[in-house]
Amino acid sequence: MRWFLYFVAGLVGLVLENFAVIHVPIHGCGPQFTLLFVAFLGLGETPVRHLALAFGFGYLTDALVSTVPGFGAIAFTMVCVAVIALSRFLYMRSLSSLFLVTVIASVLWPTVRWFLLTFFGRGAHMASALFATLPLQTAINLGAAIVFFPILFRIHEATDTGSRDGGYLHDYR
Repeated sequence: MRWFLYFVAGLVGLVLENFAVIHVPIHGCGPQFTLLFVAFLGLGETPVRHLALAFGFGYLTDALVSTVPGFGAIAFTMVCVAVIALSRFLYMRSLSSLFLVTVIASVLWPTVRWFLLTFFGRGAHMASALFATLPLQTAINLGAAIVFFPILFRIHEATDTGSRDGGYLHDYR
């Protein structure tokens, strides 16, 4: 049941993200609900499940935005690996950790995109465009996290089976 609810929440976030960027842009930026979804799962699920969901939602993002298939999937997977590593390294076990992870993911996202675009020979000129909106995008993501994280946390709490083999969200009670 948890995976179905996570899938629905992630899909709604993906649709809202694309709707907000098109219809309600704030200087070309919009909330990145898919990125927030990936960041949340980095603290709440096992790394293998987290990587699979990050890759899947990255691929769905590619399908909706009509980018190169696999670009978003690789980018989300790279961000997800960083979130997993940082959450384990920094021993993040409080609710404020979610907001720290949001800031970290918001900074990593344009960095990973720039790296991939440069690696494939398309992004040498895009660094200034990606990083110019970084403070605004981070602020928008923090605002969206205030709304989106409690919904995801309620899904996690309502479907928790008591198993301790998952991520660190078990300690938020």
